[in-house]
Amino acid sequence: GYFDRDLEGKWVAWLTLNPTVSNTVKQRNITIVVDCSGSMAGISNQQAKIAVREIIENLRPADMFNIVKFGSHATALFPEALPGNDTNKKAAFKLIMGMEADMGGTEIGTALQLAYNGANGMRDAGDILLITDGQSYDVVNVVKSAKENGIRHFTIGVGSAVAEDMVQGLADATGGAHELVSPNENMAEAIVRHVKRSY
Repeated sequence: GYFDRDLEGKWVAWLTLNPTVSNTVKQRNITIVVDCSGSMAGISNQQAKIAVREIIENLRPADMFNIVKFGSHATALFPEALPGNDTNKKAAFKLIMGMEADMGGTEIGTALQLAYNGANGMRDAGDILLITDGQSYDVVNVVKSAKENGIRHFTIGVGSAVAEDMVQGLADATGGAHELVSPNENMAEAIVRHVKRSY
């Protein structure tokens, strides 16, 4: 820097600044937990598939991801979160293409536990995106378990019959966010927008 007096005798300073700008973009770690119970049949399932595909398409090779689909039971695409490379994306697209609302009831607690187990493979805890239109009959324990696992939950409640206390409770307890959507209001766009809040 350089200091001097101006014409009025006041001190002035010239400073040369060389800020360091980091090109490092935060790694995204996301487990998508999607409701495939019978009540998601039709437009809800179609919109969920569009949204999940777009989220996966936007992942970079350094990002980590997994997909858990659930109904009365839950299954994961991978045993643990894997990188968003072309090979893993192709496996995800194949799963998404065959994803139907044919898995019976809505056991959210089981699905989230499977997601937590798989999240242990992430380099940090990551985030969970839960898409559901169903009820949970054990809201208190589901929310308690989520809080204990320390993973942010971004939740989407689909339609008018969803357990709002559950989708809001999961988000509030974990520092995430929740949103309620109608399948007729471009649900896919709302889901993708919601995920961007986690970046």
